[in-house]
Amino acid sequence: MQLNNSVPIPQIGFGTYQIPATATQQAIEQAPEIGYRHIDTENA
Repeated sequence: MQLNNSVPIPQIGFGTYQIPATATQQAIEQAPEIGYRHIDTENA
């Protein structure tokens, strides 16, 4: 996906909301390994 200025951005982000705290670090470390390029750590 590209912005109007032709800068590419990831189409799908990996959201960490509602992942148990004990699993968050491992999930964030593995996300790029399976193709995610955007990690969303915002709380709702």
